[in-house]
Amino acid sequence: MTDYKNAAQLAKEELDKEYVDKIKELIKDNLQRINDKNEQITRLQKEIKLLKQDQRDIEEGKIEAILERQEKSRLANRTSVFKP
Repeated sequence: MTDYKNAAQLAKEELDKEYVDKIKELIKDNLQRINDKNEQITRLQKEIKLLKQDQRDIEEGKIEAILERQEKSRLANRTSVFKP
């Protein structure tokens, strides 16, 4: 009878471990998705900042400032709607 109890206990522990492993994997996937979204937010904030700088420079007639920024920054070059 003891062997049956031990086998049952081992089976339960194995199922518990599988459940815990699944939960851990879900948590890791969720945290990774949060991290990815935070990186997207950071990138978008930088793009918005560049677009606002372009807007200000266009309004002030500082086209050269936009061109210089585009030369120095690949992101500025890709983000800007101003194309000479």
